[in-house]
Amino acid sequence: MRATLITNLSKRITIPRLSPTHTSARIVRFLAPPHATLTAYDPIMILECSSDLVADPADRAYPDQQLHMFIETCEEGSLGITKKEMEEFVGDGSGNSWLSVGTELGVVEDGDEVDGDWIWQGYLHDEDDEKDNGGGVVDKEETKVWGRNLME
Repeated sequence: MRATLITNLSKRITIPRLSPTHTSARIVRFLAPPHATLTAYDPIMILECSSDLVADPADRAYPDQQLHMFIETCEEGSLGITKKEMEEFVGDGSGNSWLSVGTELGVVEDGDEVDGDWIWQGYLHDEDDEKDNGGGVVDKEETKVWGRNLME
């Protein structure tokens, strides 16, 4: 059996493509503070996704339904996003801060060069049903999406 060397390199944090038809999202809020030390499965942000996340309008509750997604990282390192950058990405809440899939937000830094995009997991999220279990961790819906952001 041959030994395998796995090298973790820094990764770009981008707006993830959550479905083949998904084109844009708005950051509702960041869940990790600026420059936080991240481990796998740490929550990063909540996104409001464009209605094209669900390709078939018949599968939506209403035609312009915009689902919220709870996004966590599978990467480890330091969150390379400043407080000012977070505030700029979240915007003023007026709905004008829509970002295209693939928009670079920052990096998960581990001291090495940046080598590709991050791996993430996403869960359907209902802002109205959010519950804090007492430890600062938000319970997540059961439906999960995961993957590497695929740039076209």
